[in-house]
Amino acid sequence: MRKRYVGIDPGLSGAIALYDPETQKIKVEDMPVASHLINGKNKNRVVAPLLGDILRGWHLTHELFALVELVGGAGKQSAAASFTFGKTVGICTGVLSGVGIPFQEMRPQEWQKMVRVGKGKDAVRAMAAQMFPAQADLFKRKMDDGRADAALLAVVAYKTSQPTKIS
Repeated sequence: MRKRYVGIDPGLSGAIALYDPETQKIKVEDMPVASHLINGKNKNRVVAPLLGDILRGWHLTHELFALVELVGGAGKQSAAASFTFGKTVGICTGVLSGVGIPFQEMRPQEWQKMVRVGKGKDAVRAMAAQMFPAQADLFKRKMDDGRADAALLAVVAYKTSQPTKIS
């Protein structure tokens, strides 16, 4: 069974990507979210069972290693928004553990440095389109930055899992 690599951008507008280093192809799924009535208001939340179904499906046919973006709340976010984001990260890592997929977490500054991407969401989308030209349409819209993050995280998952060569 060939090993494949998963990248997860855990935001509500994030995504999950599956990278095959042999074919240089990427498969991307938007983060499964649904609207729930919470305190009388509709709020989007990650649907853990659907995320589990996606990851379990990939894991049934491939040995996987995942990299999850480790981010804290943004300075301008409310406490409630930061809590929701943290809960989303916890759902992603919990589902990975439940499915039995080994994973690592990495800060954006670290993984972005590894793929030498410039600053900003447009730079990330441009880099993903450059790395996967046959699938560049996945990253063409401004709102596709979560897909681009996930794709590049999957590539970094591959890079970090390779043995280092001593010269």
